[in-house]
Amino acid sequence: MSDIDFATAELFAADLRGKSVDHNEVKKLLSYMRSQTNGRALFEYLQIIIKYPKVVDRSNQTVGHFQSMLEVSERHLRPLQHDYRQLMATLGWGIRLMRYYKEVPSAAPRRSFEKPALQLVATATPVVAPAPAAPAKPTGQSLLEVGATFTGKILDIDSDSGDVAVEVPGVTTDKAIGRIKAENLGGKKFKVGNSARVEVMDTRTLKSGRVVLDLRPAQKPGG
Repeated sequence: MSDIDFATAELFAADLRGKSVDHNEVKKLLSYMRSQTNGRALFEYLQIIIKYPKVVDRSNQTVGHFQSMLEVSERHLRPLQHDYRQLMATLGWGIRLMRYYKEVPSAAPRRSFEKPALQLVATATPVVAPAPAAPAKPTGQSLLEVGATFTGKILDIDSDSGDVAVEVPGVTTDKAIGRIKAENLGGKKFKVGNSARVEVMDTRTLKSGRVVLDLRPAQKPGG
């Protein structure tokens, strides 16, 4: 139970219910993942099913469910791909919530990609650009703040999404990990084992206490 990222499970379940995905199809995904040891297998499996729909030998509606599962999994479970136990625990809890939300729709949180209308109010208010971030201090905590910059080792590059996993200096990967989404690479190419200078765009703390940093490439000092 302690491995579950409850907030992620809630949004995962709400998104799938919003797309009318049958929770029994997600249970089959969970059953498959129990024979695996790597969280990335979840995304690879869904991509294969979508690419070769005859493998499942079911209706077009079923293939559509797999497409929705991949989309929602990319949105919510991708940050957990390096923590197999947490991904599995969160996926299992999400399936339980899907059944609950089917019976009690009002209990489901707002789907994560829907923006509350309130956010559209007063958009004409001038936005003052923040002052340039001071150079990050060589301490673990300072690197976990939005605007901080640091040089971290490239841990992994997802062959499918193109996302890049980056080590946070001075912090173990079970406590914090950085991620550069493919759309934020800005054309830059990285190799596993090399180092990259990055800037923290956003931070997110999982229920387990692990911090996920959304990053983008940063210019070298004086560059």
